[in-house]
Amino acid sequence: SIHSLSQSLSFTAKQSSSISATSSSSKTAISNNSPSPDTVLGGLSPNCPNCEIAPVSIATNSASTDSRVVINTLDNNVIGSLYIPPNLSSQENTSLSVTYGTNVPFGYFNQPLGDTIVEVILLDSSGGIITELDSPLTICLSLRNNTKGRDACLSFYNERKSKWECEDECLSTTGKDDGLVCGQTSHLTNFALLLKGNDAKSLCSSSRDTMWSWMSLGFVAGAVCIVLLCSLVVEARIRYRVYRKKIFVQSLNTATQIEMAATL
Repeated sequence: SIHSLSQSLSFTAKQSSSISATSSSSKTAISNNSPSPDTVLGGLSPNCPNCEIAPVSIATNSASTDSRVVINTLDNNVIGSLYIPPNLSSQENTSLSVTYGTNVPFGYFNQPLGDTIVEVILLDSSGGIITELDSPLTICLSLRNNTKGRDACLSFYNERKSKWECEDECLSTTGKDDGLVCGQTSHLTNFALLLKGNDAKSLCSSSRDTMWSWMSLGFVAGAVCIVLLCSLVVEARIRYRVYRKKIFVQSLNTATQIEMAATL
């Protein structure tokens, strides 16, 4: 069941000065609108009595650096976070609407998902929906117990195919002991962690291997260039010494010939 939306849902910002609240208080305001029945979370709410679903709204970052916003449940458990870049959209006066659903049963969508779904919507000043971003948004979500992030990907719900598909297959951690794994997206919709059935591990390993291969090739090429340059310098010095010696011998012979001619 949907918990009362009048309860306080706290967002902890890494840089509080860069997050503008949508109410007069210092915390972000909770939206008074429930998820639409035709959305992923709206369809989830009547069929998942143990799910916690809550919509919130925050203002986009106006600072010059990324801002980290931690998403807590009503019981103050960390289930995710967002890294909001300052240039998320070129339009001004935008607001980011975030609705989360947690405690989602495993395999509820006939796919192995994490237990948290996040719906992210960016609205312009007139309330229009912006789907494409100027800078990628980083979304971090918690893993289920006894699952590993190396086989997971940040996925989005493809409404046309009615299935979850990988958006970012190379996940990273937040660097904090919060159990969150992060991926990036350049468009907005519903997001969750797709835990299995993808080739994320091999794809990411392949990318890293390719990067290291190019870096190794660059180091080798640089070393070869340095050796060639040193060889050219040594060769030039040797040739210069031979040239000076030759000039000296010629000068000495010329002087000797002049001296001999003078004595005759």
